[in-house]
Amino acid sequence: MRTLLWAVAVTAAAPLVFGMVQTQDLGDAMESASADSVSADDGVIYRDQLPGTYPLGTIKPDTTSRIEDMYVYIKATARAYGDSVVLRWAISEYPEWEYLNHFGYDVYRVNDDADGFKLDTLAQRIRPLSLEQFKKCYPDTVDSIAYMGMGAIYGSGDMYPEMTTYEPGTIGAFSEMEQDQKTRLMAAYLAAEWRPDVAQAMGLRFVDRTAKKGKTYSYYVLPSVTDTTGRFFIMPAQVEHVSNSKYKPQPYDIQITDSITGHGSVTLSWNDTINGTFEIYTRPVGSTEWEKVNKRPYAPPISAGLNNEDIIFEHSHGLTGDFEYAIQAHDAFGDLTAMSAPIKVHFPDMEPPRGPEITLIEIDRPGENLWDEIYATIHFRKDTIENDFVRYIPMYHNERDSLKQWRLLTDQYIAPTDTTVRIDVTKISTGLIVMAAVDTAENIGYSMPRLLRVHDAKPPVAPTNFKAFPALDGTVAMMWDMSDTLDVHYYDVFYANARDHLFQMANHSHIIPRSYTDTIAVDANERYIYYAVRAVDWAGNSGAFSDTIAVLRPNTAPPSKAHLDSAWVDNKMIHTRWIGGGDEIIGHYNCYRRKAGSHDWQLLRTFDGDSVRANGHIMQVDDAPDGPVNQRYEYAVETVSLWDIGSGLTPVFSAKVNYDRFLDIPVKLLGDYSKNDACVKLAWEISDVPSGAPYYFCLYRKLPGDDTFEYITDIPSERKYYVDPRLNPGETAEYYICIQFEDGRQSGQSNIMTVSAPRKEATPPVTQP
Repeated sequence: MRTLLWAVAVTAAAPLVFGMVQTQDLGDAMESASADSVSADDGVIYRDQLPGTYPLGTIKPDTTSRIEDMYVYIKATARAYGDSVVLRWAISEYPEWEYLNHFGYDVYRVNDDADGFKLDTLAQRIRPLSLEQFKKCYPDTVDSIAYMGMGAIYGSGDMYPEMTTYEPGTIGAFSEMEQDQKTRLMAAYLAAEWRPDVAQAMGLRFVDRTAKKGKTYSYYVLPSVTDTTGRFFIMPAQVEHVSNSKYKPQPYDIQITDSITGHGSVTLSWNDTINGTFEIYTRPVGSTEWEKVNKRPYAPPISAGLNNEDIIFEHSHGLTGDFEYAIQAHDAFGDLTAMSAPIKVHFPDMEPPRGPEITLIEIDRPGENLWDEIYATIHFRKDTIENDFVRYIPMYHNERDSLKQWRLLTDQYIAPTDTTVRIDVTKISTGLIVMAAVDTAENIGYSMPRLLRVHDAKPPVAPTNFKAFPALDGTVAMMWDMSDTLDVHYYDVFYANARDHLFQMANHSHIIPRSYTDTIAVDANERYIYYAVRAVDWAGNSGAFSDTIAVLRPNTAPPSKAHLDSAWVDNKMIHTRWIGGGDEIIGHYNCYRRKAGSHDWQLLRTFDGDSVRANGHIMQVDDAPDGPVNQRYEYAVETVSLWDIGSGLTPVFSAKVNYDRFLDIPVKLLGDYSKNDACVKLAWEISDVPSGAPYYFCLYRKLPGDDTFEYITDIPSERKYYVDPRLNPGETAEYYICIQFEDGRQSGQSNIMTVSAPRKEATPPVTQP
């Protein structure tokens, strides 16, 4: 609130100076008295020189608090108008307020422009009007603001200690009484804030009409009677250096927001923590004349001011188009501020056309059976045809619809001049129907709902996308889709242990959601259980079954182990033949191998369970492991169920590798004689060497006169070249190379490379001169 709530909220002792306005007096009842002048020795005013105050040093504080802490200050402000000065005041405490209402206020003035100091008494014993004077000045009980001020002063119903909800004498009782007093004091100041005349009637306002234009004054407001009991320490108010010049209204700078709440209705809001009442104006955009909306000054709810919230004002004129709104505020002196900046508000057409009346609904079934085709002919009428009315739309509602919404019954255009429409209702059941009228702004007016009664003889369609998710605990969670759920009452789920068996109902009660969980045995030696689902509508028609799905039966038992049927070893591979089990729950077989003495198994191959069953339960593994000759390997098989439960490994079969000692590995030898280095240089190329088998190269040579090739040296596998300096000029040698494996195997010899060393040329004789 606005400017009067400073009296309750502010306790600072500093004087207040404000700008100034003119308000209407209450006549003789509040006429100010002329006053004599009082002189002082100098131009400084001290509180001990003002009548009705406590001279400094005359009151001794007690031992627990300072005297200054007990002071209650009168707060005052003033505004000059050139021909007068208006004073407003208040006090923050309820007991002191009642004391001053009884004994009154004195108003003094000092002319700041005059020499020396002269204290003029402007008025004495300013008090509220008596109850009789209040009733005489405000005879109309409709004037709630005046009666609120009168009630705050003279109304009955004060709270006493025995009336509180607490034990009399306790802190709670005193706190509750204090709150009641503050509420009454707040109501008094609100009434004075909203109305200058009421403020003057309540003894909280004074108009100095003797102030001269252009002069500067200081004013003092103090109790008319000084309390001598020591209960009240009321300090005077002073407003200094008020220049009596013409008042200029201040700009009203607020931000107005709008919210359209209905056809031609708007809620305006703005923030103002200073002023208490307002005038609201509007005009069409383009017009220069403002029209005041409110008849009396608008006083917002008290809570808006106390909580510092936005001020809310609602206005409704029922028109469409663009309008402007502006606001003026009444300040604490009753003056109007300048008009705020206008806000533009657009009012759209939000008034729906008048709804039609459905007079008759006829149902016909032209198909071969009761559910092939169903049509409803709707008869309706509309007495008033608005200028912006463009079409009708029929809408349908069924309480069984999970969305709980009205649906468009047809998308065909129904003109404003139509009175009947024929609609296909084959796919719906009994429900409510309305005929709606639509205008150009898409506003809709509705008829009264009518019951559309359709006998349902058509069974629901079959559910689709039927799925099941089995778990090892024996539960099978199923779910499905339904293209039209509006007509479905419930579902039934059926099961069988084979497709050609008689299906039985799995559920013992209606299934409402599109899901169901069944529980089955986990120890049956059957691979599948079969399910199907169907829908039943509200008329009791059972629909077609969904596709039958085969669901893998949960089974926690381990599957049977395979066993070794036969095994043999040749010079290429180790061969094993295994026989699998006959369990329906077998998913696959894993065949493993490891070197003898190792703990780590290597997965060789996985056999699908159905494929093994189709092959007479036979699995054959032909393995050619990398490794040295005579290396022993071990083989085993594990059976795994469809639920990833393993049987454990079979007994181990062991066999040695028995490969051929000669390997067909191509080796190409290249070579030539280097004259510069006087040596034979050899190089070779190889391919298809078994991985993981260590080896080296062996080089052989045949010199002139030798009958056979002789072994020269071995060469590491990482080197593929050799230099032979043995060949003498004019000699010819033959070479070949082969690969020797550390496990005893070897390759065949390479091609034979023949290399010749050229003879030395003869040196011609030197002729002596």
